Amino acid sequence: MDKESVTFCVSSELSNIPFKIQIDRLLGKKELLKASAKFECPEISRLPSNINECSELFVTAQIYDCKTGRKLTLPVSTRYTPFKNHRKWSQWLVLPIYLSQLNAECKVLLTLWEFNPEGEKEIFYQVDTNIFDDKTRSLKRGSECIKFNIRAPIGSHEIIPNNSQELLDKYILGEIKSDPWLDPTSIEVLRHKALNISIDDKISKIDDVKDTFVLFIRFPLYEVPVVEQRSSLDLPGNISTVESFKPNSSDLTSATVKNNHTYSNNNIFSDNSTTTITNATINNTPTGDITDSNDDSNNDDSNNNNNVDTDDDTNTNSNQDNNININNSTNNTSFNNNQEFVVLSNRRNTVKFYDPEQFNTDPIEEKFRRLERSLSRKGQIDTIIKPDAKRRELLNKIINYPPCTQLTSYEKALIWKYRYYCLSFKKALPKFLQSCSLTDEAEQKEVVNLMNRWTEIDIADAIELLSPSYNSSFVKEYAVRCLRKATDEELELYLLQLVQALKFEGQQQGQEEERKSSATTSHKISQAMVDPLASRYSMSVMTTGDDNNSDLVVAEDPNDFGVVLNSDDADNKPNDRLSHLAHFLIQRNSKNFRLSSQFYWYLVTESTDSFHLQSILTYFLNKLPQDYRDKISIQSEFVNILRGFCIHIKNLRDTTQKKTELLHNLVSSKLRGFLKHKKVVLPLDPSITAVDVVVDKCKVFKSSLSPLKITFKTKPDNNIINQTYSLMFKVGDDLRQDQLVVQIITLMDVLLKSENVDLKLTPYKIVTTGPDEGAIQFIPNDTITDILNKYHGILPFLADHNSNYDKNKHGDQVNAIEHLNPEVMDNFVKSCAGYCVITYILGVGDRHLDNLLIQPDGRFFHADFGYILGRDPKPFPPLMKLPPQIIEAFGGIDSANYDKFRSYCFVAYTILRRNSGLILNLFELMKNSEIPDIKLDPESALNQVKEKFRLDISEEEAILHFQNLINVSVNALLPLVIDHLHNLAQYWRA
Repeated sequence: MDKESVTFCVSSELSNIPFKIQIDRLLGKKELLKASAKFECPEISRLPSNINECSELFVTAQIYDCKTGRKLTLPVSTRYTPFKNHRKWSQWLVLPIYLSQLNAECKVLLTLWEFNPEGEKEIFYQVDTNIFDDKTRSLKRGSECIKFNIRAPIGSHEIIPNNSQELLDKYILGEIKSDPWLDPTSIEVLRHKALNISIDDKISKIDDVKDTFVLFIRFPLYEVPVVEQRSSLDLPGNISTVESFKPNSSDLTSATVKNNHTYSNNNIFSDNSTTTITNATINNTPTGDITDSNDDSNNDDSNNNNNVDTDDDTNTNSNQDNNININNSTNNTSFNNNQEFVVLSNRRNTVKFYDPEQFNTDPIEEKFRRLERSLSRKGQIDTIIKPDAKRRELLNKIINYPPCTQLTSYEKALIWKYRYYCLSFKKALPKFLQSCSLTDEAEQKEVVNLMNRWTEIDIADAIELLSPSYNSSFVKEYAVRCLRKATDEELELYLLQLVQALKFEGQQQGQEEERKSSATTSHKISQAMVDPLASRYSMSVMTTGDDNNSDLVVAEDPNDFGVVLNSDDADNKPNDRLSHLAHFLIQRNSKNFRLSSQFYWYLVTESTDSFHLQSILTYFLNKLPQDYRDKISIQSEFVNILRGFCIHIKNLRDTTQKKTELLHNLVSSKLRGFLKHKKVVLPLDPSITAVDVVVDKCKVFKSSLSPLKITFKTKPDNNIINQTYSLMFKVGDDLRQDQLVVQIITLMDVLLKSENVDLKLTPYKIVTTGPDEGAIQFIPNDTITDILNKYHGILPFLADHNSNYDKNKHGDQVNAIEHLNPEVMDNFVKSCAGYCVITYILGVGDRHLDNLLIQPDGRFFHADFGYILGRDPKPFPPLMKLPPQIIEAFGGIDSANYDKFRSYCFVAYTILRRNSGLILNLFELMKNSEIPDIKLDPESALNQVKEKFRLDISEEEAILHFQNLINVSVNALLPLVIDHLHNLAQYWRA
């Protein structure tokens, strides 16, 4: 949904977004001790903040409920940051609580700490602030400045306005219109003013007042306001605190016993609303159950066996920690004097305790894993051990799991135990890498040793190793080494996903460099002073030897990666390091212009928000041969011309006819002259060279974006002259999703043809030249809607383009099929089967008769892939779009063509299921992309494709499953109603 159509959202719906806050910086100076004070009280002078204006501090953040005083999370601390001239952290802290669990009474407690000489931490100061705005009851957004005086009592802080920062936040959210020529200057001035905040009309800077500080924090900038919906905190069922034990008034029966005297119920609760039971007898009951036992037959046994008298110390500690003691049996509890007790009703309550470390690695299990995998004691045994029949069957099942399936601890242990047995199974390598801890030095050495002995994996499995799940340099290097055996045609099929892998590597590299810079030690600094270059690349994958024969050395750190460029490339490189994948892609793509062109435009589209890809793009252009570079430069000029045409025509407020006339003038005056001087290798298809433009065939489509259709005369090929090539250019529409779908269709077409199954698919070409622009190959076609309006059936349309059919002689549609060219009908049946299977697997939505197209030669295909992976704007969408008009064109469900259609569907589905690993691996690499329908929920998107393959059943069951799908689609009535409503909407819109 477009964010402009949303005014706000409620916090209760954000159950998967954790609360986070950024600790930015602390401005201010503390008045240092005088020399005399150091002698009079030397203990005070030992605190760093008393002798150093920029002493080292760290900050912890914790959520608490100010109404009940409960702390809802454990404190989260900033990383160690050395300070020089000012205290600046700039770190985001993610707290273990979701936005749906917060309410208006929640506050974030920020504590500044410092260490004394004994290494103990002491509070420097403590502040808190509301999470929700008091006036709007919405989550705070943007920056906040908290002023406090170090000499004042804790709690006397205040929030001061920072108008400059508020303007910056509004600009980031888009509430202030951007102005390209004014923004660079004004934004810089606002940033300077935001950091030099004043606290008084007479005082311009915070540093001018001693002992006064301002803490800069930042809340996330949500695109829309997040409004608090609940009046009280509703913790999930697995979180329990002291408040969970409080009995409801309706369930409470209370009494106070003192020497057989009953006291008033008013004495049960103290002023702070806590229930206290002192010196109570505690039963040894199962953890988490609060029950009332009314079974008289068990009373005596409970008295004799389960009651454990506790001494005073135990009771005191229990009261201090929880303010409550719980009895499992209230009928036979012995009390001391002055004892208060609470009797719950007969309702059974189950309390579940929340462990904040439940998702961390269990140290006991980790120790057991290390002992079990001790290579020094079991290494020789594992080399000869063989699984029995039962475990061999289980191993085969694990090895054939779909890509990126998370293995259980038992499955990982099994793979590790029989790793030497698995050496001959190519598909077992990814599962083996999942079973290893690459941060363990011993296991890492074993992995490197076994990878060199492993049976070489296929390209599909090598692509899986490039996914974020395998974050290790030598694993990436091994995957790239396997990719080198791919042909240029195969590499072209995967190039889009490989660019996404490059983009993720840039994100990983940035995080790794940030981690290393924060963990810099004095030893590394001193080493860098001696040999800066060696220090810089000591942990990287270095190149050694001469330029023609360079060897790769595995990095010491498995999470670090990179290839140091040769010295001869120093003048051409934008940065000093390239990953193995980047180095391979630049090397291969620079030798084939078809790959060079596609790689260039992929990088241009994805590098708008990635400095890493921009650096690779710059280096790639410098490495290209001069003739390749000239061709790409001409392509860029060509795209700039088309972009200018599209923007100019889109801004023209006139009829489509007037826009088409303007296009003809622009094409004649600008584009034709450009093509006379420079021959353009089309970015859409580098095998096509445009030499001129056919002005009469250029047009503007009737749409809000006014896309252009441009027809070119191309360079003669195979002595065929007057060849033309048409494309459609759009600005203002993100075509990356359509580009992905067409790429997958192209791949599936190649996979089918490799099995000698040609289903006459039409994977037209798409290239994105930017995040919101691109070109689409224009193929002559007619929509089914237009065909039905003109011909009242598909067969008359096909027969009208077939010279063997005389419309006046044979007449009706029934006789048309008898005189239709068999090749045309074969194209129609095969293409319908192919696209039914493919659109089902990809979950293509928003299918109607206006985006189902047929070519004159009978080839059927789909267009407009704005909704994929199960998304659809219409209610109750069918899993497969199979209009009755197509079944009618086959000759009905009893015809031979319909049987052929089903057979082709079964064959195509079976072949694609066998290659599901490759397709799933490609989607895995797209999880972090900007594809709209993947970005919404990456995990769900991958699962959508995985579910369509039905890898959990046999091949025979899968064919039966698909046959049922066809039967349901043929008999579905709701899609017919939706199509009629769509046609009606199009009629009124026209």
